[in-house]
Amino acid sequence: MRSLRARYITLILSLVLFAFSSIVLSYAEGATRDKGKIFDKQIEIQDIVHKIIKYESGYNVLFRIHAGIYYLKSDVKNFNLILNSLKNSRDEEIAINLKVTSTTLNIKEVLSFNKKDS
Repeated sequence: MRSLRARYITLILSLVLFAFSSIVLSYAEGATRDKGKIFDKQIEIQDIVHKIIKYESGYNVLFRIHAGIYYLKSDVKNFNLILNSLKNSRDEEIAINLKVTSTTLNIKEVLSFNKKDS
């Protein structure tokens, strides 16, 4: 009888612990997600464009200092202006300030150019 009672208590404690951990995990996930989307903060970078490569829905952009492949998607606002600015940075070797997303590395906006030192 005592053994059966211990099993019931163990089972109940296991269920309570499982429910508690599920609540904690769902709360933690909710802190980093909004309706299933991961928050992608926008940051500013300053660099010189090294290479621009055409791909199916835009361009891949490589920089001299910042690691990773940055993306300029064709549906971004001011697409042609941003693309021309990136090409100018590459051709003239001028640093460009950009606003990009922190996790997906999507280029969102040109902030400014730095003058080339002569």
